[in-house]
Amino acid sequence: MAIETTKIVRVGNTQVALGLRWTLANVDDDDVQLWAKSRAEAAGSRYGFYVESSGELDGRAVTMGRLGLLYDSTVKPPFYSAAAWLASRSSVPTVYLMSIEGPRGEDLWWVCYTDASGVDTRTDRVDGEAALDLFNSLTGELQSLRYSNTEVRCIIIGEQMPQTNPWHQYREAHPQTVQQVAHLGDLLAGSPPVQAKAVQMYGIRPMTVYVIVGVLLAIVLGTGAMVYAKQAAEAKRQEQERLAAIAADAEAARLASLREVRKVQAIKAALAADTQTPEPGEIVERCLTGASLLGNRYAGWMVERMNCEATGRTLEASLKLATGADFFEPNAVLMTQSQLDGYEVSIDMAANRAVLRVPLGGPMATRPGLGLRQLPGVMSLQAIDVSVLQEMQHYVPDVVVAVTPPEAKAIQFADPAYDAEPSSPERMKTVPEAEAYRTGVMRITGRSSMPLAEIASRSAYISLGSLALAPQGANDFDFILEERYVISSN
Repeated sequence: MAIETTKIVRVGNTQVALGLRWTLANVDDDDVQLWAKSRAEAAGSRYGFYVESSGELDGRAVTMGRLGLLYDSTVKPPFYSAAAWLASRSSVPTVYLMSIEGPRGEDLWWVCYTDASGVDTRTDRVDGEAALDLFNSLTGELQSLRYSNTEVRCIIIGEQMPQTNPWHQYREAHPQTVQQVAHLGDLLAGSPPVQAKAVQMYGIRPMTVYVIVGVLLAIVLGTGAMVYAKQAAEAKRQEQERLAAIAADAEAARLASLREVRKVQAIKAALAADTQTPEPGEIVERCLTGASLLGNRYAGWMVERMNCEATGRTLEASLKLATGADFFEPNAVLMTQSQLDGYEVSIDMAANRAVLRVPLGGPMATRPGLGLRQLPGVMSLQAIDVSVLQEMQHYVPDVVVAVTPPEAKAIQFADPAYDAEPSSPERMKTVPEAEAYRTGVMRITGRSSMPLAEIASRSAYISLGSLALAPQGANDFDFILEERYVISSN
């Protein structure tokens, strides 16, 4: 379903438009209506809307919407923009979702986002699964704002609520944040604001051009038919070019909107993978518990090194058969003991080495992921070296802390312009560095496992990368603890 779809619904005695094309601009207050009319006229739309924002967004202070290409032409004004109406009612960041019937009887969704700056130009959209994808992306942005103690709302209109979106889980616990109303009219009480009313555009339309040409031809029939025929052909050609340009602009706007949605979704997915992780200290505690079961010897084999996975679910130990081992069939002993303990083992008989995989437990609880606005800046990173080193040395005098410089996170997303060519090398685009975030590694090395659980960072923007242990005694280890950090690009 194309994003140009517009649905006209009736709220009481008022006709309301859902699914408009919105544009941001910076114009003088006195020219707002004139500008809105000229923009819609240039786009070939009979009706347009404009709404003055109550805040400031990158210096742009006005939003203007026009009817989509697939609206019901039998509907007559007056009617009002639902998005503009809702934006005038509240400056609280709010996502709206409503199930509606499409022009062909299909099930569609209307999704809209408003805040102090007016209507988000990506939204006021009527579509199918693409609208739900946009809704999921927008609620993710609300989640980030909520973590920073910003008041937000998610409002579901009607009985249907997408179960794939986690916000339905918060409805009972956070009734002020996640609300569900029966009808759109419950939100559009009172008289509609004047800036939400449809404004009919002026100027010559295609049909007007054809009528004028026809009248002129009738007047001068027989005296200048060839001249006027050429003029009519030229007018038609110019009109076709104008309509082609409008279609090209509409397609470019659709691709730009979808490209922005995919870029935001790619950033959110990458950031969730980097921050929605178990707490490093809890992973270390689980790993040390598994390491203590092995010690420095297992089934007569020497334990050389142990590596703990970042998920905290498996400990992999490298074993070596001691030179001159004096027990019978060491391979069979190792196989038998590992089966009894429920471990996986792989033995290299020629090299007298083995790898043991020790399960540590099921999936660990993860922390809530962070949004871009919650990431610390480079100044916080500069404080890591000093604060971490001081804490480490309290437990392990010889500890060494090294922090790598941050590098831009490489995040890719599929360019919708190449959806018809999925194998094209041009399809995957990289998010600009300034719009993504940066990552780096903090490596801590030392001896003694005792303070490791305390050493591991509790910061939400730091996750465990790996933990390597080299036994030096029954309960003494050389350790290498690597943690990943994420910071903003600003």
